Amino acid sequence: ELNDFNPTDSFSLLPNIVKDGENINCGSGDKCLPMEVYGFNTSYGTHDFVSIASVDIKDIDGVIRNKVYVLPELSNIYFSINNIYLTYSKYLSSEELELEVINNLLYNDLSDLHKDRIAAINEIDNFILSEHDKRIKIRFIFDYYISLMTSGAQDNFQKNLNKELVKQSNVFIDSIEKTVVHKIKCDKGDIINQSFGEVGGYVSSQGSLYENKNILFVVSSKPGNDYEKENGFQTNITALSKELKFMGVSEDVLGAEHNLYSANFIQDRAYLKISKEDSNLIVIDLADPNKITKMGEINLPGYYQQYDKSSLIVLDQADGNNGIKLSLLDVSTAGATKELSVQILGGPDSSSVVFDNSKSFLFSKNKSVLVFPVISKNARKGIFGNQDFNGAIAFNVNAHDFSLKGLIDYPKNINSSWYIDDTLYSFSDVELGANSLRDLSSINKLVTPSVVNGNNSEYLIKSY
Repeated sequence: ELNDFNPTDSFSLLPNIVKDGENINCGSGDKCLPMEVYGFNTSYGTHDFVSIASVDIKDIDGVIRNKVYVLPELSNIYFSINNIYLTYSKYLSSEELELEVINNLLYNDLSDLHKDRIAAINEIDNFILSEHDKRIKIRFIFDYYISLMTSGAQDNFQKNLNKELVKQSNVFIDSIEKTVVHKIKCDKGDIINQSFGEVGGYVSSQGSLYENKNILFVVSSKPGNDYEKENGFQTNITALSKELKFMGVSEDVLGAEHNLYSANFIQDRAYLKISKEDSNLIVIDLADPNKITKMGEINLPGYYQQYDKSSLIVLDQADGNNGIKLSLLDVSTAGATKELSVQILGGPDSSSVVFDNSKSFLFSKNKSVLVFPVISKNARKGIFGNQDFNGAIAFNVNAHDFSLKGLIDYPKNINSSWYIDDTLYSFSDVELGANSLRDLSSINKLVTPSVVNGNNSEYLIKSY
């Protein structure tokens, strides 16, 4: 549920939108209060302000739409092509659990007057009386009823309460922590609040969310199902519909002895990793969101991207650190991989920024091209001959193999690459270069003023 949030004059909300030195979002002054600010029906300790702005880059004089959302701390934001998802955790405290059990035990014994008062409290709008304050008032009614009991009746009630708390803990285990997901649609510049849903457990990062074919998949972790035993954590993958309604779930996909380290989604599959050092990946089939299934495990060191449903492109250190290994693997059978094509780049001590920055790895199946940075050292033969090289390497790629497209020399390590139409753009710390995707010939480049002036200590180009 989204509620209007009314900030006071003490708030200074960012970002301000400035054009030609003028604040065009709210005119003059040092405060910028957007027209629409939203809060959520949840408990706030500390909070984060998330500002979503819609800017038409083809019409710089057009209307800039802006909405601000007030989220609890440690929330996540995930962007798909047409939607933005905001998530936060919702907790069931021990006081909530106890009140729930007390309500089950005593509500039917209350007088009609007390039942009417509880109903009246629950009907009050949340912006007038929070859920927390409602629970305090309802608990006061039950405590008053308990105080009228005889001492013997009170003792019996306490025994029943303790027994029921243990019994019901397994029932409420899924509610101890939930992740709430809000969907915001981006449509032709409009920012539209859509639906919301919930999944059990907590979501560790935006990398645990994935939208595919209007279905949202969420990887979450929660305590094991047996409240009285130490069962570790349970990792689930839940599918939510376009309206964020529950569709299906695959539970405990990693086993109680493992926690999730990272998740990667490619087309109709999820690849789950349990630790940075372990190269084994658990493969999950997402093709049917109503029946998410575990396919098996594969050993996959290094960085990888999916070429198609049955093959992956993998970049890793070669055996014995003797260069960089680029592989095209057949992974159609979970638990087994087959090398379709291999390229060894450079020699000992060669490396790639890709291992620390995945944004520097560019693959387009439509363009049949693969581009990534490489630092080649100590090469004896192959693509680089016996010359050291620092720059980008491009390959033509198809379903069977790689073929060299060319090299792009750069003065510094490349941080990221992308293309628009038939132009390849590459960022380094000090240079933005544009090359033709057809033959990699240089079109233009932008060098930072610090480099032009002979001072390489200040880098002005940053990519995010």
